Amino acid sequence: ACAWAAAISLAALCTVWVLRAGGAGAQQRQRAAARQLEPVEHPAAVVARSAAVLAAASVAPAAAAGAHGEAHAFAARACSRAGNTALEYDGAVVKWGPHNKQSDAAACSASCEATEGCAVWVGCFNSERCAEQLGDCWLKKVDAAHHEVGALPKTRTFDRRWTSGVRCGEGGWFTLAGIAAAVASRDAERLERRNRVGNPVVFVDVRLADEAPPRRMTLVAYAHESPNAAENLRLMATGERGGDYKLEGAVFYRVIDMFIDQTGVNARTGGSALTGKAFDDDPGGLALKHDRPGLLSAANAGKNTNTGHFSIVVAPAPHLDGSYTIFGEVLEGQDVMWDINGLANPQKDTAPTYRAQIVKSGQLGVMDGSGKWE
Repeated sequence: ACAWAAAISLAALCTVWVLRAGGAGAQQRQRAAARQLEPVEHPAAVVARSAAVLAAASVAPAAAAGAHGEAHAFAARACSRAGNTALEYDGAVVKWGPHNKQSDAAACSASCEATEGCAVWVGCFNSERCAEQLGDCWLKKVDAAHHEVGALPKTRTFDRRWTSGVRCGEGGWFTLAGIAAAVASRDAERLERRNRVGNPVVFVDVRLADEAPPRRMTLVAYAHESPNAAENLRLMATGERGGDYKLEGAVFYRVIDMFIDQTGVNARTGGSALTGKAFDDDPGGLALKHDRPGLLSAANAGKNTNTGHFSIVVAPAPHLDGSYTIFGEVLEGQDVMWDINGLANPQKDTAPTYRAQIVKSGQLGVMDGSGKWE
C-alpha cells in the first residue's frame, strides 16, 4: 500500500473539501462548486440532447437512436467545433497552448484544422476559471496506429476548464463513425466484464462520521479476469474464513482527495482471506486500466504481495496501470464512494477527517449474465 503514495499526482491533490451532513446530491454539488469541478455528465443527459449535437456536426439525428446513441453523441461532440468539456486528450504537442492563444473552442478547432500534423486539440476558454491559461489552445498529434481509438480520452480531468476535440472529416485523422464505434465497443466490453455469469456480488454497509443509518455500496468482482482478488473479496465480505479475515468492522483508513478510498482487513498473520498469506497478482486484472471512477484496485507492496487491502479509485489513475490488479467495480452506491472521498484530510494527510466504517458486509449473489444477480 505504501507504494501508492509516491505515485500520487500532486496536481490531483491540490484542493480539498470536507464532508458535512446532507444529501448525497447536495454534497456532490458542493464539491463541484468548491473546486470548480463537476462529476462526469450522466449518460441520460447526453442522449437527451444528442440529436441537437449531431445536427451541429452535420450528422443525421437518426444516428443517435438505438443502442449506440450515447457513443454517437460523444463522437458528435468530439468532432464538432464545440468539443467535449471536462476532458483532456493525450498526445505529443504540435503547438504549445501559451503560444497559440485562441478566443474560443471553435477557433481552437479551426487552428487544429489549419495546422499540419494536428489530430486533437485541448483548450481553456472559461474566463472565470482559466486565469493565466485563458485562451491556451494546445494542438497535439497521435500515433498512426490510433486513427480511430486514439480519440478516446486518455485523461478525464473532471476539471471544467478544459475542452477537447478531434480533427474529423477531410484532412482529419478521425471519423465520427470510427469514434462512435470505438466508444461503443469499449462500453460493451465494460458491460460484458461486469455482467459475466458467476461474478460475485457483495455489499458493504458504511457508516460515515457516525451518522445513522449506514449506507450501502454494492460491489461486483471480476471473477474471470481476477479470480484470486475476486474470491478474496468475496471471502472477506462473507467472513466465512473466520478470525480476522472479514470486512465487517474495517475502516477506510486512507482517503486521498480525488484519488482513492482505501480499506481492508488487517489480519494478524498479515495475509489474505484467500490463502492466509499474500497471494499473486491476477494477470487479467493487471492488464485492465484505471480509467474511470468506481473501480476496485488491490493495494500491494510490490509484485505478488496482495493481501486484504484494496482501494476504490474515484478518478482515472493511469500511473497505477500494470502495477495494481483491478478486480471489480462499484455496481450501486457511487454516492457513498464520493462521500467517503469527501472525508479527505485538509492537511493532505491520508487519514480521513471523520470515521468511515464498514458495519456490515455479505454476499448478495452472483451475476447471471443479464446485469442481475441471483
